[in-house]
Amino acid sequence: MQPRPLEGIRVVDYSHFLAGPYVGRCLAALGAEVIKVERPGSGDAGRQHATVLDDQQSAYFLQLNMGKRGVSVDMKDPRGKAFMQRLCDSADVFIENYRPGALDKLGLGYAALSKRNPGLVYCSISAYGHTGPDAHRAGFGLIAEAKSGIMQMIGNPGEPPPLMRISLGDMYTGIHAVAAINAALIGRMKSGRGQHIDMALYDTLVSMHEYACSATPCKAWFPSKRVTTCRHRLCTACSARPMAISSSRRKSTSRGSGSARSSRRTAVLLGSAPMRDSTASTGATRIARPSLRS
Repeated sequence: MQPRPLEGIRVVDYSHFLAGPYVGRCLAALGAEVIKVERPGSGDAGRQHATVLDDQQSAYFLQLNMGKRGVSVDMKDPRGKAFMQRLCDSADVFIENYRPGALDKLGLGYAALSKRNPGLVYCSISAYGHTGPDAHRAGFGLIAEAKSGIMQMIGNPGEPPPLMRISLGDMYTGIHAVAAINAALIGRMKSGRGQHIDMALYDTLVSMHEYACSATPCKAWFPSKRVTTCRHRLCTACSARPMAISSSRRKSTSRGSGSARSSRRTAVLLGSAPMRDSTASTGATRIARPSLRS
């Protein structure tokens, strides 16, 4: 078994619920020593979320905090505050996902901790980041998914956008944070100093718009409910179960002729008559026809 790359790195995970704990879990899987810090009493709210196993923990909490050590600290007690400062002095990475400015009041903000530990890589995760017009606003993954436009791009025309059954905003931001933390640790090898990583759920979700952000400025045709490429769809063929289809071309051809041939070949394989008729011969008609988008 090869050594894990983050062995010898200490992480203080002062986060709760989802995005921050997920970052800590990933760093632990890479070999870091991750110390989960919780408030006394109820601890992380994730302990009582989803499938609750007993009065102390849930399956949700366990899968987000596997591989970590744990400690409960009362930051209102001077002894707890002194303990946290010593712990952070020994840390390489600090993770938090509270509203911007909240930890400054506890002496756990970036300015205070980096003054004591200049090499600290401090990662903040929030809805809108620590700068900008919405920095003061609280928010969750669902709000970022809606505001970013991603919820507008799924579902069926004329129907309310469905809720995504995965926490896309939190998890996608979390994995971006893992990459940024590792980059900062490499940068520290050259500079000797850490830095403040400011992750926003909204920012990372907007960055996923590889098609919409290119189509809109270019004034390309932009469907109101679903933006997709012609060669990707869900359809119902021989059975009542939806199937995901993505055609591919071995040779480079023009978009119109190549995608049309691919759709006709796919229709023959599936026995789907509507896809073989003349109205499905172009990308625009294939997207527009409701019978082909079911």
